[in-house]
Amino acid sequence: MISLAKKIYNTSKIIRLRNFLNINPVKINTSHINLNSSVSDAFLWRTEKNFKTIFKFTDLYRLFFGELGKVKISFYDKNFKKIKELKISEINLYNNLIIDKNFMNGIEDHGTFYIFHENKKNIKSIIRNSCYTGFEKNNGIYSFVHGNLPVLTNEKYKNLGHNIISKSLFFYNNYKIQKNFYSYDYSEIFIHNPTNSKIIFFANNVKYSLNKYCSIIFETKKEKIINLKSKCFILRPIIFSYKNGFMDVHHG
Repeated sequence: MISLAKKIYNTSKIIRLRNFLNINPVKINTSHINLNSSVSDAFLWRTEKNFKTIFKFTDLYRLFFGELGKVKISFYDKNFKKIKELKISEINLYNNLIIDKNFMNGIEDHGTFYIFHENKKNIKSIIRNSCYTGFEKNNGIYSFVHGNLPVLTNEKYKNLGHNIISKSLFFYNNYKIQKNFYSYDYSEIFIHNPTNSKIIFFANNVKYSLNKYCSIIFETKKEKIINLKSKCFILRPIIFSYKNGFMDVHHG
């Protein structure tokens, strides 16, 4: 009886209900993802303000299973409008992709991209790509950060009705970024909505809203602490901090 109750408690529909009501929530919900799926983090690209982005990715099927894989990389602007898509059937074990304004068809802005892996033998395994992006400004040195949060799968987006990163219907979650920003000239905070519906969040009581899978970069100066509040369970920022001409990029 206990085993049956536990099984029901962990079904996809009950997990969604628990998340909405914030009752023992599952913050990263993968119960709806089928085997032989590729899951991608939402990677940030920047080409504005003399930024250049480099993406370093691995052939995960070759690395883990010894089978050659191929990838599809989809690029979106900050409003989740698709800009372009790459399909690469022959990749190396380790690969580099430079993303600058020429690659982005002259666009000088920021957005997100997603990488999906495929293999010919339909290996029954869920692959998540959380590789590294590097950011360079004014021909300086790249600063690297690994993938942020798992967001989409390659199942022809049929699971857009099921978020991987969950959120509550009623209750806000509070986060304090573990950093003192005061000693820097200024910092930029990248926030991405990892869910399929609009979210509202607060950064030090300043209100922002983001539609599904959209993103924003805002600047902060001489703040000691930044507090984030949102109904999204994990609203993980990427932080760009600047001091004396140097830049550091990292997760919040």
